[in-house]
Amino acid sequence: EKAECALGYTFDPDKNKCIPCPRGTYLKMGDSSCTACAVGSFNPNLGASVCQICSPGLYCDRAGLSEGTPCVPGRYLDEYGQTECRACGAGRYQEQTGQSACEPCPAGMFGRASALGNGGGGSAAAAAAGWGACMNWTPAPARAARRSLASWQRHRCSLY
Repeated sequence: EKAECALGYTFDPDKNKCIPCPRGTYLKMGDSSCTACAVGSFNPNLGASVCQICSPGLYCDRAGLSEGTPCVPGRYLDEYGQTECRACGAGRYQEQTGQSACEPCPAGMFGRASALGNGGGGSAAAAAAGWGACMNWTPAPARAARRSLASWQRHRCSLY
């Protein structure tokens, strides 16, 4: 005989008991099986009856996620339920992960737009290379200029 299960739990006939829906899924009233959380949402808990909308600074680019993915440095997300982080525009930067906005570059510095590709989070390597960071261009020492075609050196900016 099938047991009456609580919301977020489904009946397992092999075990003859109610079991919680796994992370990344939910069970709403009236359903008999767990459903993957939709794109733009996630569920970190066992036995859930709803999924959580991805919050600003996080993206949820596929169904069935148990957590949102933080935007990498140089990218941000200021809306709920999104699937892709946005690049900081020219004149703005962001050095932290999972942020909902980019900061304006301080006076005397400039920022180039992030160019991290089409992926939702971009690459950590590109972020580490300084995309989305403010720049202060100064001539490099002569010895460094001879060793490299680049005769400019980049400095990250900070607001403090």
